[in-house]
Amino acid sequence: MQTTEDGRPVAYGTFYIRDLGTIPDVGDHFADLNNVDDYHSKVVYQRLFVTEMFARSYWLILTRPAEPSELTRGVVETTLLMTDFYEASKEDSPKPSLGERLTQLMGWETKAKRIKPIFRDPEPDEDDATP
Repeated sequence: MQTTEDGRPVAYGTFYIRDLGTIPDVGDHFADLNNVDDYHSKVVYQRLFVTEMFARSYWLILTRPAEPSELTRGVVETTLLMTDFYEASKEDSPKPSLGERLTQLMGWETKAKRIKPIFRDPEPDEDDATP
């Protein structure tokens, strides 16, 4: 759950523990990625365990927007590059830049210019559809 400026909780989403691996702790971050310049990061500031009478029990995870930082931007860029690398490696004939991407992801020096993640349009137009 997120909270508004006046502190009122607003539902954000439902996650299953199998998807998260563990219950997020205070200080953990969630990130919704579209592109290097288009992402939203939230930080957990409180966890509440709720038991409804005669119903179920669950964790409520309260988040608020995280302050932007160079670290977060770097994590976003690296994550998108890793996804690009993974997708390119699945192709029948991977692009020649695959090795350069791996070199960049490993943090090693490369003579090639820095590769940027593939642009992901969060709201594609009908013209963007591939036949």
